[in-house]
Amino acid sequence: MRDLIDLPEGWEWSVYGDTPICPDGYEIEVDGTCPDGHISPLLDMGLI
Repeated sequence: MRDLIDLPEGWEWSVYGDTPICPDGYEIEVDGTCPDGHISPLLDMGLI
């Protein structure tokens, strides 16, 4: 997915490029949130 979708500043893709890592360093599901409340950019963009 990393080649198809640019994440917002502070976010990055996991090593395998299939799940986002939030600015706090949590790897989260593409349709999830982190313990600190960051919402997956894909969910926020309406892609999920």
